[in-house]
Amino acid sequence: MKAGEKVIINNKEYEYHTYYDRLCLPQNSIDKEAVACPKCSNTSFTISYGDYECIANCKCGHSMTIYDG
Repeated sequence: MKAGEKVIINNKEYEYHTYYDRLCLPQNSIDKEAVACPKCSNTSFTISYGDYECIANCKCGHSMTIYDG
């Protein structure tokens, strides 16, 4: 995928962000499905924690940072 590329999943428009390698809804969205996997379009994940970050782990094996700081 290319930076800024838009994809429709479950009637919601996600945008691809290359830095975190994930699909996201607009920042002002409070939707519980705010992040999607760019590899398989899944919107449910297990969460793991690293040093100052939360990582969403998809069933397809793709992992993406959902919080760092």
